Amino acid sequence: MVDLESRRLKSQEEQAKVISQSQKLGISRNELINARIELSSVEADYQKDIAKAFSDRSSALSSLADGESELSETA
Repeated sequence: MVDLESRRLKSQEEQAKVISQSQKLGISRNELINARIELSSVEADYQKDIAKAFSDRSSALSSLADGESELSETA
């Protein structure tokens, strides 16, 4: 009888370990999801900044071309 109780106790301890590890796995998966979401947000911010830089560059090149055109007309 003592052997049976000892095995039941050991089984319960092992089940508790499995539950604990499952919870840790769930937490790690949630942290990974959150990190991926944050990374996507950072990437989107950088893409927005890059697009703005290209737009500003295009505007500057357009202004330069307009200026060169005016110069050539007055010359």
